[in-house]
Amino acid sequence: MFSDSVFATRHPETGTDPLPAMFAERLRLYDLATEKRTAGDEILSALPEEIRRRRVMVKFPEEPQCIMGEKVFEVSIRIRQGMNAAYARADGLDEAEEAAWLEENIIEPAQAQWRTGMAEIAAAREASGCEALYREADEFARQADEIEDQICSTTATSLEGLLGQLQLARELDVRDDREERLNASIIAGVKRVAADKGGAA
Repeated sequence: MFSDSVFATRHPETGTDPLPAMFAERLRLYDLATEKRTAGDEILSALPEEIRRRRVMVKFPEEPQCIMGEKVFEVSIRIRQGMNAAYARADGLDEAEEAAWLEENIIEPAQAQWRTGMAEIAAAREASGCEALYREADEFARQADEIEDQICSTTATSLEGLLGQLQLARELDVRDDREERLNASIIAGVKRVAADKGGAA
């Protein structure tokens, strides 16, 4: 959450309007998130392709070993299930019994291989340090998003804050309550700044 005292200390150049400091802090956090994610990407790029792309070596009975990504593995399971059911119907066999046999002898062993492979990949990525950097990046981005959400509900008391909200309105690609709150805050800010200028005059 936005703290006036903390942000005022970090951004002494701002006046009574909290928005300029909020925008500055939002940018700082997004920059940190980008820095951490870039560092994680650099580490990840040096790892073997199977680890980078989370691809596991799986061996089905009577088939050669194959390196598979998650989607390919899931599709291969569904194909075998569909073919097994079709063969059972064509041969007049009990589909439930055939499905149970397939599950026990083909699918479960393959899934066990998959889980083991994915655990090894996760351990390798964690040991490399890239996952820790990605978590840091996600946390900085979460904090920045939290401030952005507050910005949408804050009424500007300066032209700088108002212009910042107008720029944010152009950047936001959302159709949720933030857009409505931001528009309401901008309108309130225009009235507030105009009233202050009128009083000063």
